[in-house]
Amino acid sequence: MIGSTFSSQPYGVALRQSLESGTLTSAKIQVANATPQIQAQLDATFAESERSLANMTAYHRANPSWASFDTENNSVALPDVQGLNKSDAAHVLKGLQYLMAIGRLDGQSVSAKNGSQATDSVAAYQDWLQARIGVDVHA
Repeated sequence: MIGSTFSSQPYGVALRQSLESGTLTSAKIQVANATPQIQAQLDATFAESERSLANMTAYHRANPSWASFDTENNSVALPDVQGLNKSDAAHVLKGLQYLMAIGRLDGQSVSAKNGSQATDSVAAYQDWLQARIGVDVHA
């Protein structure tokens, strides 16, 4: 929507996070006593919504809103860990692990902070996130 602030609303944030985490699902409409033609149309619509959801999820997981990708300079800026609450840190950690798994960070220079500390190491950033959410990184 033009002029919308949807993404800043709590439901917009929740939708974006569900897309990024891959937890958003489609719902299938069931109609009692539907004719075979109506049921076929409902099934086709559901299949299309599943395909669209898969495409949107893949896009949002590979290009999360919490990371700033600069394709021109092959760099990515990650959010300051100190500014994240426990829930947001867990979300970023899960997303970071996904980006690493799909190779999205390969060949990228990384810029990350934890308050006054700075790093270009994804492993150090991951340790900071784990410490923020209370995971003992040395256990």
